[in-house]
Amino acid sequence: MDPYKILGVEKTSSEASIKRAYRKLAKKYHPDVNSEDGAENKFKEVSEAYELIGTPKKKKKYDSGMAAIKRVPQRGQDHSMSLHITFEESARGVKKKIDIPKYDECDRCYGSGSENEVICKSCSGSGAMKLGAGMIISCMSCRGSGVRGNRCMACAGRGCTSVRSEVTISIPPSLNQYDSIRLKNRGAIGRNGGPAGHLYIKIGYTPHAVFTRNGKDIYSDVYIGCISAMLEEDVEVSTLDEKITIKIPRGTQPGDTIKISEKGAYGDDKRGDHVVRVHISMPNSISDEQKELLKEFKEKGV
Repeated sequence: MDPYKILGVEKTSSEASIKRAYRKLAKKYHPDVNSEDGAENKFKEVSEAYELIGTPKKKKKYDSGMAAIKRVPQRGQDHSMSLHITFEESARGVKKKIDIPKYDECDRCYGSGSENEVICKSCSGSGAMKLGAGMIISCMSCRGSGVRGNRCMACAGRGCTSVRSEVTISIPPSLNQYDSIRLKNRGAIGRNGGPAGHLYIKIGYTPHAVFTRNGKDIYSDVYIGCISAMLEEDVEVSTLDEKITIKIPRGTQPGDTIKISEKGAYGDDKRGDHVVRVHISMPNSISDEQKELLKEFKEKGV
């Protein structure tokens, strides 16, 4: 429990300011005038807060006790989510508007995750426990908060609440399948003044019917007959942006590749390449005339 937060005053506030804040909140949440759910608990909380710092003597005692407590700041948990895009978007890069959870400190428990708090006896309010060899870990009894109490009903003990928030993210074309983008400090809020965690968005793209990808290079296949390969014929292939005619080089063998420079995925500095895998098929049968021609070619050393 932080009585200053509950009463909405500063640590430097005067006795009169604290009293005014208390009277205003007590009047607002008094069970005789407020029948809303949680009003009675809020009234008790306000009364307990004023009991801690309502007079200069009590305030000094509370401040002195809290000054001796050094709670360990805890970084908030990282969260993750998935996002699917098309193959073309992954190769070109794209901006996407997405809904993500936005975490705020619970205004009922002020981030502690519990109500009716008392100083944790296990760690004496420090939020940390010492193990052997000087190792320090978060207190398991209070989860590092330094206080214990009943689980907060408003946030189910998480210390934070969440709402949906729309953001625009830039997905660079350099990402591979299932790489992640990090949104800094968009995870769960920290405890005891610790920083928020991060949100990791795992990017997956839909497989393409024609193309595959390895880094910035895009691959496709072309199927030709053995005669076309020997005659170095032109073949039309599809790339990311357009169709291109390429010539089958002399001596091309099954499984060879032909590189089309800078026709692959886009990148920060330059594009990758488009790589064509050549598949050469043999005829299942030939005519007698074709067989004689092939014999003639063989005799000539072709």
